[in-house]
Amino acid sequence: MTVVSAVARHRHLKHLYLREAYACADGGEVILDWLNPESAPKLTSRVISTAPSPTADIATVSDALVEPASDTPVESASEVAETAHIPVQVDVDASEPFTDAVVAPAETGSSGSAQRPSGVVLILPGLTGDSSRNYIQGLAQTAQEYGYTAVVLNYRGCAGSLKTPKTYCAADTTDIANVVQHIRAKYPEVPVLAIGISLGGVLITNYIADCGKKSTETGLIGAMVVSAPWNIVLASEVLEQPVNWYLFNRILARDLCKNVNRNAEILRPVFDITQLDNVKTIRDFDDKYTAKMFGYTDVNAYYASATLHTKVGHIKTPVLALNAADDVFSPYEGIPKKEASENPNLCIVVTSHGGHIGFLEGWNAFGKNYVERLFAQFATTMFDNYKQLRDQKSEEPAGAAEELPASVILLQ
Repeated sequence: MTVVSAVARHRHLKHLYLREAYACADGGEVILDWLNPESAPKLTSRVISTAPSPTADIATVSDALVEPASDTPVESASEVAETAHIPVQVDVDASEPFTDAVVAPAETGSSGSAQRPSGVVLILPGLTGDSSRNYIQGLAQTAQEYGYTAVVLNYRGCAGSLKTPKTYCAADTTDIANVVQHIRAKYPEVPVLAIGISLGGVLITNYIADCGKKSTETGLIGAMVVSAPWNIVLASEVLEQPVNWYLFNRILARDLCKNVNRNAEILRPVFDITQLDNVKTIRDFDDKYTAKMFGYTDVNAYYASATLHTKVGHIKTPVLALNAADDVFSPYEGIPKKEASENPNLCIVVTSHGGHIGFLEGWNAFGKNYVERLFAQFATTMFDNYKQLRDQKSEEPAGAAEELPASVILLQ
């Protein structure tokens, strides 16, 4: 399913992303691609423009629009790791600085502001992924179909050039925390739900666990995690087996090195690029680059910091995790089943088959898959339940002794 879903499921957005360049406090930049059911259908130009202010409404300022190319074939089955990459097509060179081009604002209501969404879905891609990947497009369009605004967080350097000599890793959740805060500032009354795929699942779970450990708010009503490796050390060992190395590991390692080399000019002052010349595995890359970039003594220290199976007890925000028993990226033996059974905030669903980000259903590989179907059920349940809790809490008399929980999962 990993292979078939990658080479067969060519997804193309029905509407355009609204691109926002979010400036981080350290001078870095992450790209946020918005798919808003209220505004996207009304915007047809494909330009790159000045990024909106973090405090401005995305639908009423100059936004950058990107559209996945409709005629770009997948190269071959050997390119399937993290699923096929469909390049983003724009009318100007995406490597150039944002221009001052302006696009027409979205249609607004009588108050002059864009209609507030009923819910925002934050989507986090896999290891080398971005908003153009077919599995990300499928989730964004599913959110759109149900009336929610989707926003894809493209990690540093994955949708444009780096602004500072810092990339991303599975243990660094600083950018996620800032983006969640940014979304909440933009829509303070709108519930936010997250879904992370593979590495994205590791990141969002680490973020939630870190907030739980510190007893701080996540800003999320819940999260869904798909194909996340729970035990990163074990996953690394399985991926280095000969067949898995040939099909997946070497491809991802090569793509990771390409991302570094593409940003060599800004990274070279702090990192010796030549150290990556002989990298053959993800573990090699993490040992020679990621661990050093983020201040770990070695790859073992980095993996110990990033792995999830030791942090289940800190998860205090509702999380629905989907894994497949035949996923080489997340070995069944590494899934913390006992620990999860002791935490009412975590539900791990394990299917017999599904591969890595595959989960195909029926004979039509081009149709919706189990991930999108389960995500739609989870999202609507969480958002609908949020409204019920909010309305019920607002009707409570002042000084009510019992507080309502922040969110409740309804199982049907």
